[in-house]
Amino acid sequence: MALDMIPAAHRPPPRVREHRILVRYRSCLQRRRSDLKTTLRGILARYNADVKNLFARKGREYLATVELSDAHRFVVDQLIESLDHSTQQLAATNKRLSELAEKAPIAPREAREILDGIPGVGPVTIDGVVSELGDVRRFTSHKKVTAYAGLYPGIRQSAKRTKQLGGSRLLRWALVELAWPVVGKTRPSELTYQKLKRRTGAKQAIVAVARRLLCVSRNWAQGPRRDHSRGRATRPG
Repeated sequence: MALDMIPAAHRPPPRVREHRILVRYRSCLQRRRSDLKTTLRGILARYNADVKNLFARKGREYLATVELSDAHRFVVDQLIESLDHSTQQLAATNKRLSELAEKAPIAPREAREILDGIPGVGPVTIDGVVSELGDVRRFTSHKKVTAYAGLYPGIRQSAKRTKQLGGSRLLRWALVELAWPVVGKTRPSELTYQKLKRRTGAKQAIVAVARRLLCVSRNWAQGPRRDHSRGRATRPG
């Protein structure tokens, strides 16, 4: 520290930290609800009573008529109560995130607009990318931003195994979720994905598409550049 050899750590501004807290909490609630539903379906499967629309209103009515042991009925009632509570918490968290987005400064608002223009991308994925990535302009290269997102190519450890570099797990998930609708609705991305899939497999192919998508988004976030041949400002490609 005396020689100033330790690089400074980035400390997100208060608003970004608040955004991350809410987005990560929502992710926790979503996982909790998924676990509750899986446990509930597992119990019904023991009685060969699981149905497709179990969590719709008619599914609740059906659930009340299923003959279960006393212990399983108690557990099912507890699971339903926990599921309803988690649903209420999720709705309140979504409302808080919507209010935060409405009051967003120019930079995150522009980032949301860019991501919202990608086919098939919803608010949950957008929140994950914007909150975890913060101001993308702080990254000086594609290598640094993809490493932060956990999308940089792995380091080879042996002839057959690779180890993925670290990064934000939530950001990596959000970017992969971002890549799937792009592959399904844009021809160039679909061709890239199919080509990589034949060579590396589906998982690595979609990660590669997510990495390219992040790099393109970073280019756009740098703002307009000057086209000297035409004398006007243009967006980076």
